[in-house]
Amino acid sequence: MQHNQRGTEMEVEESETSTFGRMAGQSLKNNVNFFDSKAKCKSLHNLAETPPKAVTTVSRTQCSQDIQHRLLDSAAGLKILCDPFVHSDQLLQLAFESSCDFVREYGKQWFSQNKEPVVLNILQGGRYYALDRAINSVYGKTPTTVSLCAKRKYSPAEGKWKVNIFNEDLKKLEAMSESVSSIVIGDTIATGTTLKGVIDHVLRLGIVGSETKIIVYSIAGTFDRLQWLDDYPNVSVVVSNVDLHLHDNGTDLQFGGKARFTKKAREYVDDVLGREFSENHVKCAIFDWGDRFRNPKEHLEEVLEYYESLSNTTSLPSYFQELLQKYSRSLQSHS
Repeated sequence: MQHNQRGTEMEVEESETSTFGRMAGQSLKNNVNFFDSKAKCKSLHNLAETPPKAVTTVSRTQCSQDIQHRLLDSAAGLKILCDPFVHSDQLLQLAFESSCDFVREYGKQWFSQNKEPVVLNILQGGRYYALDRAINSVYGKTPTTVSLCAKRKYSPAEGKWKVNIFNEDLKKLEAMSESVSSIVIGDTIATGTTLKGVIDHVLRLGIVGSETKIIVYSIAGTFDRLQWLDDYPNVSVVVSNVDLHLHDNGTDLQFGGKARFTKKAREYVDDVLGREFSENHVKCAIFDWGDRFRNPKEHLEEVLEYYESLSNTTSLPSYFQELLQKYSRSLQSHS
């Protein structure tokens, strides 16, 4: 795959069996669940055990040691990026489907020579990727899952982001270190501070073999500040659809600026959001990942406040206008 200049499309070869267009081409407004102010995201165990019917298939000649900076076409991932209103169970299902896209493309190599992958969840957001369920759905094998909590914090005195790690549960990983082929992580990547901190922590503990691969999947992420990957040859990062532009605030991930797209992602975003609107008026392609599951009411209030204010001076895509009206009425009825 050729990496073009930033701001242009990144070509991704799609096999003839791909159903990308059929899934991603559906109107987003037909895929929005109505808001229930009391609803929280249901248990991950309620996810479908079977693979999603419509997924992206991306064919490449190599996908082992040369995937440090990869974009993966994922129709479900695109729906997440382009619809800030989707939340709770519907968002969980889309995240699961996008993780299945990732696992289908890269997972086969994780099972070899009596070794198996381990899913490392960076709580709470990591578990919403449902990577363990995706691996089970695609390959019929339930991976070992370990977890830890990590939180980044900006240090004004040092002028940089730092990460604190706590509540780790890595004993299972330590006990089976010799049989681990890969550590698989799902994470939203902005500055990459949290991700690097977690990887450094695991490596410092010395509980994985020198040949163990660490592969990270980000439904919404950027390679902008991952130059440190050059010093980690066993670590690879795959981002769905768009290498997003990182705002100067170190948090918002956007479609404008230095963003790079796969060809199909560029076409889809232009069709659904419009080039001018997506590049200049979409505040963030993901907002707060955790809030969309744990605090959907607060998330929707934030989205509505931003886009209702924007509508006073900017023409919104038609489906945005419909969703603003729908969710405004819903929040009012539950207030």
